[in-house]
Amino acid sequence: MKELLKLMENNKNISLNICAGITTFHPTEDDTENIKKLSKWFNKIYIYDNTPNSDLCFFEKNIQIIASGENNGLGVACDEMCIIAKKENYPYIMLLDQDSRINHTDLQIMSNFIIKNNQLATIYCPKICVINVEENSKIKNTNDLEFEMIKWCITSGTILRLSDYGEISFDKNYFIDRLDLDLCTQIIKNGKKICRINNAILNQQLGNNFKNGYATHSGIRHYYISRNRLYYNQKYKISNLISVLQFTKHFFYVVFYEQDKLNKISYIKEGINDFKKNKMGKKV
Repeated sequence: MKELLKLMENNKNISLNICAGITTFHPTEDDTENIKKLSKWFNKIYIYDNTPNSDLCFFEKNIQIIASGENNGLGVACDEMCIIAKKENYPYIMLLDQDSRINHTDLQIMSNFIIKNNQLATIYCPKICVINVEENSKIKNTNDLEFEMIKWCITSGTILRLSDYGEISFDKNYFIDRLDLDLCTQIIKNGKKICRINNAILNQQLGNNFKNGYATHSGIRHYYISRNRLYYNQKYKISNLISVLQFTKHFFYVVFYEQDKLNKISYIKEGINDFKKNKMGKKV
């Protein structure tokens, strides 16, 4: 009987009038099953599918797939989902990566908090529980405070107040990397707030290659990291000295922790050169 009651509870919509926006790229079967589960909780789910020539399909009536047949990146995906959700009069959207996992209880905690504190912030985010796939472990940052005002959070798991969208927006130049930091910087510079709800948890996967606290990346990811770092620093007038120190640290980690070092350093240099040529968005 208890299990039945729990199942019924988990199928209820959360009380906040909210939609979800999920960006997908070659989603796994587990990812699609998770989306089906989420569709029972949200009034509407927008899926921006970045999989080229995708055949992604859902039969749930409250799931809307947006796809152009190519990979347009996270900046375009998040921006378009926020614009559509705002036009359809949703006051809030929760943005999620396909490999993020949040349960009904934590969604309800966030919903209840926002209902009581709906003018407190532009973004409400949960605490992140990092899943280290390689070591099969979880890392939590413990804190006794119910909530905190912070200056930065990752995009996945955030609940964004759409009445503020337009004054702040996702910068489509990024494609991937630095997108979340840029949005948070906009929020702070516009005198708005970011609130972390500490008793709500989002499980976030870092990846399969995690060494000594450092997640290794592909060559193309290093390209975006290096190029977008320079773009962000220029946009927000961060000193050249800071950029030099950041790149020194970046090269250090590649040399000491990465495989295929020369190839990845080549990608970093290409990222720097493309920034100088004002080549942003998707790498071509």
